[in-house]
Amino acid sequence: GFKKGDRVVCTGTREPISLAMAEYAVVEEKTSALLPEGVTPEEGAALASAGLHAMQFVRDAKVKKGDRVLIIGGGGGIGLFILQFVRNAAASFVANTSSYWKQEQLKDFGVDRVIDPGTENWWEIPEFQKNKFDKIFDCGEGYSAWKKCGKVLKSGWKGGLFVSVTLDDNEVHMHNVFPMFG
Repeated sequence: GFKKGDRVVCTGTREPISLAMAEYAVVEEKTSALLPEGVTPEEGAALASAGLHAMQFVRDAKVKKGDRVLIIGGGGGIGLFILQFVRNAAASFVANTSSYWKQEQLKDFGVDRVIDPGTENWWEIPEFQKNKFDKIFDCGEGYSAWKKCGKVLKSGWKGGLFVSVTLDDNEVHMHNVFPMFG
């Protein structure tokens, strides 16, 4: 359990979204964790949110041993967590698109093939067209990635799955989502 003065971060709640904006809130112990030393409350909240979302995406996609996985725009928070979760699930091959400056970091995280979107189009890579992916997680492009993935993603009948983690127009969608919580 926790004691008075502990620094905690809530990893989820059934309360209205308005609590997410609160400086203080009463939450269930089972949805909270101790905040490690050296981690600010803001960093802890971001890590908890990105990690839980990524875990749910990978779990729902049923990534399994031997899967070939492409993570589009996977150099950010959710993408890095997805990478770690698919590696933990024993995916056999992981490719990731990211800007040039993140490529070495991604290799250190276990990416087999890093694609620089400034020099290569992931949907045009012959290797990917020949050996299609079982799962594609889109963390950065939105609808345009869905339209292009047919060349490199197995058909749904053969287990292919496209998971969109992003929206094309966040401002419009988020504006329309908030009234649902009111």
